[in-house]
Amino acid sequence: MTLVRMLTHDDIQECVALELACFPDSAWNRKQLIAELERTGAVCLVASQNNGDNGRGIIGLALGWAITDQAELTRVAVSPPHRRNGVSKQLLKGLYQRVAASGATKIFLEVREDNLAAIALYEQMSWKIVGRRKGYYKDGMDALAMERPL
Repeated sequence: MTLVRMLTHDDIQECVALELACFPDSAWNRKQLIAELERTGAVCLVASQNNGDNGRGIIGLALGWAITDQAELTRVAVSPPHRRNGVSKQLLKGLYQRVAASGATKIFLEVREDNLAAIALYEQMSWKIVGRRKGYYKDGMDALAMERPL
């Protein structure tokens, strides 16, 4: 069973490993993850699965924040063996609930224009493309700006 819960400092090392597995060329490091966790208005979730070992069993994360009526989704990652099992949807729904509870009425994100799987997931979950950010990523790739009402 998958459990979605708030990220804690004790989870950071497992999240660094998850980042490396999901984004080998652009993984967030310990310092970046801690900064996101400590950001004003942070909503940081992990999906965990009790796998019987000494770890916490983290298989996914969703990071975002909410300030006044706006929120931003900054990161979603699910370990490769657990993809296409609804983990991202669980994480996103949990994040939506928490940012909406803090007063946000819409949420924004940027996604690589070549990340077709993520774009399809977001569109399935009522996100709309609202713009393009030219050369947004280090490699020059454009980002699609998307938003969703909460």
